[in-house]
Order: sequence, then structure tokens, then C-alpha cells
Amino acid sequence: MYNDIELVCNTLGQILKIISHQHTAFVRKYAENSEAQRQLGEIGEILSRGVELLLRSREQSARLEEVEQVAETIASEYSDCWNSLLELVQKFGSISTADAMEKTGMSRSTASRRLAKLVGEGTLVAKGKGRGARYILPDTARDN
Repeated sequence: MYNDIELVCNTLGQILKIISHQHTAFVRKYAENSEAQRQLGEIGEILSRGVELLLRSREQSARLEEVEQVAETIASEYSDCWNSLLELVQKFGSISTADAMEKTGMSRSTASRRLAKLVGEGTLVAKGKGRGARYILPDTARDN
């Protein structure tokens, strides 16, 4: 989407440049004709609005690119968080909410919520309840 906006901005910029050159040439050619000057003034106003539109479009395009980068960063960090919980379970065989908090820096509520979501998805299995619960991989639960 960003590339489409950038393409439109570049095309609009080229069109405005061509119109600007034509406008300048007509101003010189029809300097004595008042009706032509009036029309050229209107064209000049349209050209100015086009330049303003181009500048706003480029600003919005730059903001959109920033938003996309932030979204990618958040998605990456979000994915890393989930993966880090799974990696901990794989490494240690099981983890508790306290383990998740200690190893990832998550708050208790975040760690509990994410572990519960992984259990709900079937990615992990909870053994026990409350603060004594341990989270293991489904394959490990079948072996026991």
C-alpha cells in the first residue's frame, strides 16, 4: 500500500512540474492579455492546491510507513513473547507462572493470561491449579 501511495505522489509531482513549466511559459506569452492573465491566475491557484495536496500526501505516506514499521515491531515482539514461553517449556520441561515472570520480565497477570491462552489453544497443558500450576507440552502430558 505504501508503494502505491508513493507512486501516486511521484506521478502527481511530475504532473505538477509539467503544469508549472507550462504556466510560466503562458504567463510570459500572454502578459498583455487580461483575460488570459485571469485564467492563468486560476490555473496558478489550482497548481498551488495541487502542490499542497502533494505535500500532504507525502506527509501521510511517511506517517503510514512509520505506522507500518511500528506494527511490524509490535508483531515481532508479540511473537517473540509467545515463542519465549514455548522455548522455556521446551528447555525446562515445564514452567510455572513465576518462572515465566522471572525469565521474561512479564507481570504476573500477563504471564498468567498468556499461559492460559496457550492452554486454551492446546499448545500447552496445565498440570495443577493456582500458583502451583505447571505448564507442559501436550506430548509430555500424554507420556505421563
